[in-house]
Amino acid sequence: MLVDHDAVKELDSVHELIDWARLEHHLKDIHSSGTATTDDI
Repeated sequence: MLVDHDAVKELDSVHELIDWARLEHHLKDIHSSGTATTDDI
């Protein structure tokens, strides 16, 4: 069971990294589009 638990924890950390990367990328897109619209005005 300990091995399974470690594997699950490892999977959780991988998913957290993926989610964080997506969130960071999404925020950068919002920021870049926000500055782009500000430059247009």
